[in-house]
Amino acid sequence: MTLRYDFDVHTVVEDEQFGLDRTPDEVPDFGLTFQARGTKVALFRDPKTAAALRAAPKAVRSLFIEAGFGLNSHHSGVPEGFYPEADKKVRHQILTRLDTRLDEMVPHDIDLGAFCLVDFLEEVANAQPISDEALTSYHRALRRKAEALLDFDRTMFLTKVMGIVILAFITSRFTMQF
Repeated sequence: MTLRYDFDVHTVVEDEQFGLDRTPDEVPDFGLTFQARGTKVALFRDPKTAAALRAAPKAVRSLFIEAGFGLNSHHSGVPEGFYPEADKKVRHQILTRLDTRLDEMVPHDIDLGAFCLVDFLEEVANAQPISDEALTSYHRALRRKAEALLDFDRTMFLTKVMGIVILAFITSRFTMQF
């Protein structure tokens, strides 16, 4: 099973409501529970990847949680291999935290199950930022494609219905003659 390691940064609580410098220890004062540091959390887009991380050894889960990852998933609609340009700084902070703790927390011979650190690091290294304008264009193109498919499906449906009506008419005329 090949996992997709694309992830997006999500705002848990708006910065104006909750300072960026807060740590998980301070959060319970507000009656909230977080899986990550601060007010931002990185979530994998693929539910299978999030499940593989949840199933990974505790040392690996802890490493990702402490770096700023959540253990659930959410697909933001950003195309595979890209991340929103606005997330660049926070993404870098999360990945830097992950990198600084990687060697000290995870033994090199540990079985990670389906989660593959090498694949994760390769996808992260190859991911490219996408501007809001490009993302908007991408979504417009997807919408046009979906509308074209719906039009095609509608046309195919009407063609089939017309074929059935014609067939029924011919069949009824044929059976009337006998």
